[in-house]
Formats: sequence, C-alpha cells, structure tokens
Amino acid sequence: ELFQKHNDDVFSLIGKTKAKVTYQKYEVTRKHMASFVKSKYNLSDVCLKEINHMFIIDFEVYLMTTGKCGANTTAKFMQFFKRIILIARNNGWITADPFANYKIRLKKVDRGYLTQEEIGKIMQKKFRAEHIRTSFDGNLWILDKYKGTLPEGMILPVPSNQKMNAYLK
Repeated sequence: ELFQKHNDDVFSLIGKTKAKVTYQKYEVTRKHMASFVKSKYNLSDVCLKEINHMFIIDFEVYLMTTGKCGANTTAKFMQFFKRIILIARNNGWITADPFANYKIRLKKVDRGYLTQEEIGKIMQKKFRAEHIRTSFDGNLWILDKYKGTLPEGMILPVPSNQKMNAYLK
C-alpha cells in the first residue's frame, strides 16, 4: 500500500521534479515486490512491521532466481525498496531498520571500449526515417520525440562540440 502511494506520488511529479523513467523503475520494483509477497506468503500485501532482515534476504533471492535479475539489477531494486522503508521509518510506522545489517552491493562492470573502427562506422552511419523500427511497446518513440524539431531533415539530434565536451566531463 505504501509502495503504491509512493509510486502514485512519483507519477504525479513526472515532468516537474521526476522523470518518467524514475516512475517506471519504482513501478517495476513494486510489481516484483507484489509477486514476491504473493509467491512467498500467498498474500496481496504485508504489514510494514513484518518486514525484517530475513524478508529482505528472501526478496533478494527471489529477484535473482524467480525474477531472473542480475546482481546489479537486484541491487538497484533493493535501493528502490530501501527508499520505501525509509519513508515508513521517517513517518514512525516502523521503528527498527530492516536494512540495518544489509549491504547493497553494486558490482563494477567492465563494459569494454569501442575500437577506432567501430567508432568510425558509427560516425559514418546515415540515419534515415525508414531505418527506425517499431520498439517493443509498439511505438516509434525516437521518431515521434524528435519529429519536426530538428534542422535539415535530421532524425536524431547532434550535440554541439561544447555540449559533448560538457557531457564527457
């Protein structure tokens, strides 16, 4: 119930102080939590006071097994869940911190680097409207986002050298 209220609040702030993607991440976490509570306890909700260290460990295991989440994805979901617990503590609804002896660990991932040849291929690629395909949700979201807003029939924005340097910093 608290998770849903939090997500509703985040949803109402989209475009003001929150991004849509933030809401989506919290909502995916809430759905995983609901599935976990249903599978583990056969309930639709649990009392905040019942959330303890073992509950957190069981949720983590659930995410990595049934949820098929990797270590870092699981860690991010746990960070979102911890935020909900913090809200409960700040409101006095719970007194103990179930995350007190739990460490959220993000693993460093070496994503590698592009070769000079790969960079060259990307730089030479000419993007045209017919190359944009329908995404998993059925929308042409890139095309719709920039359609009619870019000069000279460009499909994707090209940042200025100054802006690119700022991003790199």
